[in-house]
Amino acid sequence: MTSVIDTAGFPDGGNTVRRWSRAVSMATVPVTVASYGTPATQGRMTTQPLAHLLFVTTEADPQCFTRSRRRIAHDAGRTEGFVVVAVMGATGAVLQQDGRTVELAAGTLALWDTERPCVVDFPRGVDTKACLVPRRVLGVRDDQLQRVTATVIDADGPVAALVAPFLVTLAETAADCPEHVAGRLACNFTDLVATLITERSAGDRAGRVGSRSTRTWEVCAYVDRHLGDPELGPDTIAAAHNISVRSLHKLFEGEGITVSRLIQRRRLQECARDLARGDNGERTISGVARRWGFTDPAHFSRLFRTAYGMSPSRWRDTRGGAVSSDRSAVMDGPSPTSAENDHRTPCKLRPAPSGQGKRDWSPAVTKHSKTVALTCGEVATHGVPAKSRDQREGEVASRHGQSPASAGECGREGA
Repeated sequence: MTSVIDTAGFPDGGNTVRRWSRAVSMATVPVTVASYGTPATQGRMTTQPLAHLLFVTTEADPQCFTRSRRRIAHDAGRTEGFVVVAVMGATGAVLQQDGRTVELAAGTLALWDTERPCVVDFPRGVDTKACLVPRRVLGVRDDQLQRVTATVIDADGPVAALVAPFLVTLAETAADCPEHVAGRLACNFTDLVATLITERSAGDRAGRVGSRSTRTWEVCAYVDRHLGDPELGPDTIAAAHNISVRSLHKLFEGEGITVSRLIQRRRLQECARDLARGDNGERTISGVARRWGFTDPAHFSRLFRTAYGMSPSRWRDTRGGAVSSDRSAVMDGPSPTSAENDHRTPCKLRPAPSGQGKRDWSPAVTKHSKTVALTCGEVATHGVPAKSRDQREGEVASRHGQSPASAGECGREGA
């Protein structure tokens, strides 16, 4: 169901940036938005779900999006974690994450993780097509993802050359995709993104063969390739790498996890990924468990419940907890309002709920056929570390003679 946020539909007067920040946060992931200049901004965002994916097309005035450590901690357990895959339009962007700052030119493909602090700055305006891929279905290791976020990904690379145009096409056509193929297309795109991350993270190790970190990475890659083998364990891994079991354990002393726990965690992650994708209706839970090396269904169920807080069957039925088991549940209030007959309808306006003091007209956005009230009373500071924020503003000012509005100018909206 297509949803549209358009500042043209906001009420006259007031802090447009604050309303835009709140609307964007409700439609995608909670963020703080800082504008360049005044507390007014113009923007349009279209979101379109495709099975477990969410495609987002945005055009807006110059602004900066922040996911701070404080914001992430506040959202823990409330907001799902995503990997954002984005193709930059003509305006480009500046991306900060994991201690890296990279300028993204037009046509560049980039990734960032919403579960770690990041800043995405658009000093020349926002022009992007992006896809939010749930971490629960991606099936890549954290260390692999961290080596790829906030890097320039050449769209002409062998895998990126497939990901970028596929993303753009799905963002433009997902609304017309037949339901019986939507899940397959979403899984195909998810697998391509996982392949891209694996490819890029492996390339990052090039030239460092022989180092301890590279040897550890090689063992992790071996584990990933043999997860389905019930006999996979320290003995078989050590033999495959011509080292002793003692040396293997010593190799992982500084990794914060034992080899056996690594195998178990990766098997559980792949089972969770398969069950959450929704395209395995013909496969039983025990079949998924066997596919990834678990031979005892009861033992698997106990491990899964401990790791994910719910049974494998509930995880499957709720797509990893992302879908309410109560199909009639409505987010934040009123009865659902469908937008399926008007894919370009700006956000609707309705009075804020009574009993909240001063009467205020708040925008609402239709998301997945549910109308969500967008109140603008939530306040938080911008979560950019002082050093990186000052550095970023200095760079932007030197290039463009301007800087983002302060937290006060932006209404200090905490999305």
